[in-house]
Amino acid sequence: MDNKINEIQKSIIIMRHGERIDCVDSKSNQILSEYDPELTEKGIKQAKDIAHQIKKSLKKDINTIYLYSSPFTRTLMTGLNIVKSLNLKNNNIFVVNDLFEYASEGNFKYLPLNSLLINNKNSQNNSYQKFINCYLENLDESFEGIKPFKGSKNMLKYPEAFNEAIKRYQNTAEDLYNEIIKNENNSLNIIVSHGYGVQAMTEHLFGKTKNEKELLAKEDFFVEYCTSYCFNFIDKKEVKYIGRIDPSFD
Repeated sequence: MDNKINEIQKSIIIMRHGERIDCVDSKSNQILSEYDPELTEKGIKQAKDIAHQIKKSLKKDINTIYLYSSPFTRTLMTGLNIVKSLNLKNNNIFVVNDLFEYASEGNFKYLPLNSLLINNKNSQNNSYQKFINCYLENLDESFEGIKPFKGSKNMLKYPEAFNEAIKRYQNTAEDLYNEIIKNENNSLNIIVSHGYGVQAMTEHLFGKTKNEKELLAKEDFFVEYCTSYCFNFIDKKEVKYIGRIDPSFD
């Protein structure tokens, strides 16, 4: 991202989670289940690296983050590491169920939404609270914890066809866009999801730019771990694409 083009103002950053541990070590101990793996150490470093790159472009008067995350541990760990690394004054963190991974039979034997760590804080021997404390310690006292996103239309179902997943992501992008419009000026709005979701939501926001066709022709959408797409608001109906950020190491 060229820092000379634009400083990040009221913005949206759409990004994929960092490297997941089960793709590196299939026998690793995981927090909850095969469907809710943690990040690897590299995945955590990827998130912190993206935060460092974002921080270089932040306007000095930005002090508020709105984080919207898929309910998986890997997306929450990615977002929370970024929030902590940016160390801004006000932090608002929401879980958005409709940012869920593509819910196909190929990905899941059943819909594991209710078994994910975020939804089982009372039955996991306080592992939920330990997880939260690990990534949110030293945040500003104004932080009120992780909240469900009330604007969700509960579009998630199982099993899900690919075109249904893409439509869900597009609808969720529009719901979040309408919510972010109401957020304060000079805020940083981060959406953390999964590969297909990042592509579908980014394409949806390209439709709010003046050069949609040019952007679609140029972007190959090879969405790696922590790949991030950054937009600045122009007005309620238009955004400007700033650029793509990827981790700066292999």
